[in-house]
Amino acid sequence: VVTNTGTASAEAIRTGVALLTAHAGQDTDLAQFNASPVSRPAAPPFALAPGETRTIRTVVAIAREAIQTMTAANRPMFVPVVATNVLYATAGDDAQTARAWVIGIERVDSAKLAPFWLDGPAKMHTSVAARPHAATFDR
Repeated sequence: VVTNTGTASAEAIRTGVALLTAHAGQDTDLAQFNASPVSRPAAPPFALAPGETRTIRTVVAIAREAIQTMTAANRPMFVPVVATNVLYATAGDDAQTARAWVIGIERVDSAKLAPFWLDGPAKMHTSVAARPHAATFDR
């Protein structure tokens, strides 16, 4: 959901979305994603008046060989990070808002999400959830 929380119109909004993986260098990956132009927006460029909202539906994927695994208790795991980079113009200036969310399995015994374990058989999960990643960017 993209909302114009400002007092001026937001024009030429381009929304980039990527699926990354949590790992030791994830903040560098996020910074590189956010520093890049949005070459393949998740929706055609659009405008929003102050207070206006638009929902964008998109699908993100990552090749298995691009997953950077982490290890816990000698088990390989995958922790997806969905990154969004919104570029736009407002009041004649270029602007940007970037956010990221960690994706995992909801747990009843903890506020922390469980990872996707890679050493077991493939399976569906019915309790997938997202939590905001600490790294955000606005200019």
